[in-house]
Amino acid sequence: ELTGKKAGVIGAGNIGAIVCDRLKGLHMSVFVYDPFISDERAAAMGVTKMETVAELAETVDILTIHVPLLDATRNLINADIIGRMKKGSIIVNCARGGIVNEDALYDACKSGHLRAAALDVFEEEPALAPGLTELDTVVVTPHIASATVEAREAMSTIAAENVIKHLAGQVPPNRITG
Repeated sequence: ELTGKKAGVIGAGNIGAIVCDRLKGLHMSVFVYDPFISDERAAAMGVTKMETVAELAETVDILTIHVPLLDATRNLINADIIGRMKKGSIIVNCARGGIVNEDALYDACKSGHLRAAALDVFEEEPALAPGLTELDTVVVTPHIASATVEAREAMSTIAAENVIKHLAGQVPPNRITG
């Protein structure tokens, strides 16, 4: 039952913004952490902007991650952040392995502090090592969250649009800097 729960979204770029919209459609209160969006953009999205990951973690029931793996995001979700989450919270990571510290996540799921975790990405793939993959409270998929015909067609179109913009001397809309 998601209605009335608080969802936290880390990263409110293209994908994160879509996730926010879907969560609001489930009548969840949506909170975001993204240092690159303005208060005005957050208001336009109908979400509450949080100033720190710690503040977000302390507020939400479900935390979902939508940022690239950069030096600044590596181990962003660590033992301290997970420890700040409410007992019974859930973490979802379909972004990149290495953003969530897997040892800390394992400890929190094993102890019951977290109710569950859903992971499509791991620091090392494929995820064959014992640990998270053996816990009943962790749902894992083999980095295939985007493996639909529609998603692959959209990815191809976006890639082509980025190349066209670059060749025209324009800044591609989906450029990642870091």
